[in-house]
Amino acid sequence: MRIGEIKIQSILLMYPSFQLRLDDTDEKSIKNAIFELKADSQIGDLLSSMVGSINRALSYIERRGLSRDRVVEITDFQSRDDVAVIDTSLIEGFLSLEKIIARYSGKETEPDVRVENGKIIAPKADSYKITYKEKIKRVSQISDEGEHLLIDNNIAELLPYFIKGELFKEENQQDAIQAMTLFEKEIDYLLMNKRSDGLFVEAIYRAD
Repeated sequence: MRIGEIKIQSILLMYPSFQLRLDDTDEKSIKNAIFELKADSQIGDLLSSMVGSINRALSYIERRGLSRDRVVEITDFQSRDDVAVIDTSLIEGFLSLEKIIARYSGKETEPDVRVENGKIIAPKADSYKITYKEKIKRVSQISDEGEHLLIDNNIAELLPYFIKGELFKEENQQDAIQAMTLFEKEIDYLLMNKRSDGLFVEAIYRAD
């Protein structure tokens, strides 16, 4: 889902009677709609405020464990005695460890590991397949409205409710509370029905 589309849906959620024509969700249509919205100074200020609200929603989604899973193959790493030390700062977008598979002499095991100061400490093996939660890229005032948020659409579609819950309090506190409650309930529902799809394999990672 595009950043601009989330903003537009948030406006329409707050102001259902707002006259806005959105013919399509392609990049050009989204940018034209945002340009039209900014012509209204009040709506323009609201659009600017949405950047912080979107980022707070993304932080919440990360804390709830709903950012995307990624998989990376680790073939080179630091060694110390009989353990391997894998620096997670060298793994793109690493947020938290989900699972690790160690490969040794053609066999695979799921070893006991620990994470200390951003390092994964694991029994030494030939290579590792690491599944991890990915940090979600944040938005800014200069983010392209046509850019896609790197979260699943079923989660992105809930963000307008979070935004309304935060930014509509002065206008209608009850409606804002209801929107935030709906957002939180839907997140809870997604967690209960969490699936392990959407995994993909990264390029082979080698530590320098």
